[in-house]
Amino acid sequence: MGIYDRTKLDGFRNLHHSKVEPMTERFGLDPIDYSILWDGKISPTEPLEGDLPRFMSIQVPEGISQVKLLDESNQVVSSQLIPVSPRVIHVISE
Repeated sequence: MGIYDRTKLDGFRNLHHSKVEPMTERFGLDPIDYSILWDGKISPTEPLEGDLPRFMSIQVPEGISQVKLLDESNQVVSSQLIPVSPRVIHVISE
C-alpha cells in the first residue's frame, strides 16, 4: 500500500493512477493495482482522490519493482524503485 503527497503533484488537479511493474522475473505473478477512494472503497478503475491519495497493489513478485504515477494520457509523472522481499508486506511512500 502506498500514499502520495498531493502538494508535490499539483494537488491532483488531473486524474492520476498508480501502477506497479516488476523489473525482474515475475514468477507467474502480475501486480493488480487499486485506488483507495476517499470513502475507503477500493477500485481498480477509479483515479486517485481525496486529501491523502492512496493506492494498493497485490500479487507483486519478489525482486525490484517500479511504482509509477500516471496521468490521464498514461505518461509517467513520478516513479520510484522498490525492493520486494518474499513473504513481506511493503508500505510504499512518496
